[in-house]
Amino acid sequence: MYNIAYGLSRLLGRFIGFQCVRPVILNTERGRLPGGVILATNHLGNLDPFVMSCIYHRQVYWMARIEFYRFFLFRWFLFLMNTIPVDRFGVPVKAIRSAIARARQDRVVGIYPEGGVAVAKVSMLFGGTFKRGACTVALRAGVPIVPVVMVGTQMMNAVKPWLPFRRARVFVNYGHPIFPKSLHGRKTHRQMRIELADQLAIAFQAAYRELEDAVPECRNYMR
Repeated sequence: MYNIAYGLSRLLGRFIGFQCVRPVILNTERGRLPGGVILATNHLGNLDPFVMSCIYHRQVYWMARIEFYRFFLFRWFLFLMNTIPVDRFGVPVKAIRSAIARARQDRVVGIYPEGGVAVAKVSMLFGGTFKRGACTVALRAGVPIVPVVMVGTQMMNAVKPWLPFRRARVFVNYGHPIFPKSLHGRKTHRQMRIELADQLAIAFQAAYRELEDAVPECRNYMR
């Protein structure tokens, strides 16, 4: 069922974005898949989930760090957004199970494979390391992963980008979906997860190169 609070928050975010942000969004058709989907994005800035929620056409059930739930206002807001709390430093079995259940219910689960903000050369866009939780959820739920590259959101922590006249720049490119069912065969779950992770890494780097070729300006936001 659609979350009214999520819809109102997205409407407000889009209104603010219209006043302040000049986005470039490529290949949106790649993300328009029916049923359950894992929406996996790189993580350059703290506002990434809010920006992506305003861009994507469906409600996203984000996996959020458990640290954010320690503050009442954040916990209240995250509860309204139907997020999934995840402990990055433990064994997130409960979070993984919740994500699998929602994906099986034909919902979109948002995951940051890097586990936190990763900029410059440590970003997975340049071959940096990432966690395989998104691959586990996709395999167990039998749903595709849509890799999404976002550039420029790390600049939005300052005041200047939020001033009127659309000063902020955000560049987004949807990569080609990865369907885990094609990996099934006489392989263990671990082998399939490793292969899926390898495909995901390649897909992210390819999507970033595609964004660079289409919009060379985005390179200035990766320095």
